[in-house]
Amino acid sequence: MEKEILAKLKKLREEKGVRPMELAVHLDIDESAYNRMENGVNNTWGKYLLPLLDFYKIPPSEFFKDIEGKNFIHQDVKEINDNGQNIAGIDLNFSTDASVYQKLIQSYEKTIKALEDKIQLLEEKLNHIMK
Repeated sequence: MEKEILAKLKKLREEKGVRPMELAVHLDIDESAYNRMENGVNNTWGKYLLPLLDFYKIPPSEFFKDIEGKNFIHQDVKEINDNGQNIAGIDLNFSTDASVYQKLIQSYEKTIKALEDKIQLLEEKLNHIMK
């Protein structure tokens, strides 16, 4: 399913005539990081999926309608009252498609691991400099 998501994101970008640099700026990442994500070199797509869909003004349910596991999102916009219930304005109801959640979790775990490795490397460099 990950390949389908990435292919659809790339196709959407190309159909809309959006350059990778525009999306990189929107996501606050460099263009090479965006290209690596779009080409599946790294697994950061889960982190950026909702901001990308927001950029294109496409609800998740519409994006996933023709992708394996498509029934995992149903978006329901409700009126909100003043008694403190769901002040955000959007209620997302998720059905259980474990494969989608597992892919998102794996993507986040890989990103966290990469960041932890970077932190460790920087700490080692700092310790070396401070000696």
